[in-house]
Amino acid sequence: MSKQFLSALGLNVKNRRIQQKLTQLELCHAAGIDLSYVSRIERGQVNVSIEALLKVSNALKCNARDLLPDNDVADSGDKDK
Repeated sequence: MSKQFLSALGLNVKNRRIQQKLTQLELCHAAGIDLSYVSRIERGQVNVSIEALLKVSNALKCNARDLLPDNDVADSGDKDK
């Protein structure tokens, strides 16, 4: 997965969290994942598992696909292979 994709995903998570006026700590408790993992997701430093993505999306009351970057960012990941 490209760094661009992971960064865009992380930014989408962060923006959604901020819109809902949640701290990273509140999100990690709601999602049942570690605070450092939430931080690494938002900074695009971790290849997020589907399970974690579903937990985060449930905590943010949205669909997992709402957190995924647009197709143009996803397509740019093919260049890293």
